[in-house]
Amino acid sequence: DPRAATPIGLGCRICERRDCAQRARPPAGGRLAIDPDRRTYVPYPVEGAGLR
Repeated sequence: DPRAATPIGLGCRICERRDCAQRARPPAGGRLAIDPDRRTYVPYPVEGAGLR
């Protein structure tokens, strides 16, 4: 089923997908949104990414 596929970017550092749970490193040009009292499924949350 093609709808079940997860899209991938060109590489974690330059990928524009800010809400990716598979991210291996923070994106370039984005400010990390670190909140010690909040847990997300994204390993490197970025400001303005609509975190869950």
